[in-house]
Amino acid sequence: MPNILITGGSGLIGQHLTKLLISKGYQVAYLTRKINAQTQGIKQFIWDVNKGEIDGEAIHWADSIIHLAGESVGQRWTKKVQRKILNSRVDSTRLLVDQLKANNHKVKAFVSASAVGYYGADTKNEILTETSAPGKDFLADIAINWEKAADQAKAYTDRIVKIRIGIVLADGGALAKMAAPIKLGAGSALGSGNQWMSWIHIDDLCNMFLYAIENPVKGVFNGVGPRPATNNEFTKILAKQLKRPLFMPNVPSFVLKLLLGKMAGLVLGGNKAMPTAFLNENYTFKYEELSEALKSLV
Repeated sequence: MPNILITGGSGLIGQHLTKLLISKGYQVAYLTRKINAQTQGIKQFIWDVNKGEIDGEAIHWADSIIHLAGESVGQRWTKKVQRKILNSRVDSTRLLVDQLKANNHKVKAFVSASAVGYYGADTKNEILTETSAPGKDFLADIAINWEKAADQAKAYTDRIVKIRIGIVLADGGALAKMAAPIKLGAGSALGSGNQWMSWIHIDDLCNMFLYAIENPVKGVFNGVGPRPATNNEFTKILAKQLKRPLFMPNVPSFVLKLLLGKMAGLVLGGNKAMPTAFLNENYTFKYEELSEALKSLV
C-alpha cells in the first residue's frame, strides 16, 4: 500500500485519520517538530517550518502527502497571533513544495486542508458551493493564501485536492467546548442564533480525505455535511442529546466581542456551505443528520 506522509498528524483530525488509514493497510508517517516516544507504529520525521528544514528522507518516503498542519484559530486574535495563524499554513505548505522540488520527487496526491472560511466569516443565508466567490476578511485571507501555496505543488504531483473543512464534530475539540455550558445547565445560543454552522462528523471528514487519496479527483471540495444548521438549531439538538434543559437567553453579541475580541467573528458569523463536489462524486455520508452525528459522540 502507498506511504502517506501527514503533517499535523498529532491533532484531532490527524489522529482519527491515522487510525482510518492504518486500518485500510496504508503506511503512515508524520512530519513533526519533535519525536514523540508514545506514537507507536508510526514513522516520524523531523521538520522545522520556522527554519525551513525537513528531513529529506521524509519526502523520498512519501507516495502521497496529506497536509493538515496549522496554528489553531481558536485563540484571541492579536496581530501577532494572526500572523502566526496565517504563516503556519502558508509557510508550511511552501516548505513542502520546495522540498518536493529540491528532492526532485513527485507524489501521487497532494491533499491539503483548507477551511470554509474561504468564503468569509459571515455569509448570512447564501448557499455556498465550491465555485462561490472568496471572502475579503481575515479567515478568507488565510484560506486563499493556503490554497494558492498548495497549488504550487502542481509540477510535483498528479493531483492536488483542497478540502475546505467546516466545524468538525468529534470527541473533544469544538464540540466539547460547546457542550460544557449545556452540561452545567447554562447553555444558550450565541448572538442572534441565526448564523449557520456547516458541520461535519469526524468519521465523514476522515473518509473524505481517504476518498481523495484513493480516487482520481482533483480541485476543491467542501468538507462539510449536507445538512447545515443554525446556531439555535444546533444548540437545541445538542441539549436534547445531552438531556439538559435550555432556559438561558442567547448570549448577547457585545458580550462575546468583549470576551473574545476579533475572534468573536468565529462564533457570531457563519456559512451555509454545501458539499456539492462530494455529492457529485456520489459520496455517501455516514452522518447526514445532526441529531445522529451528535448522538454518536455525546
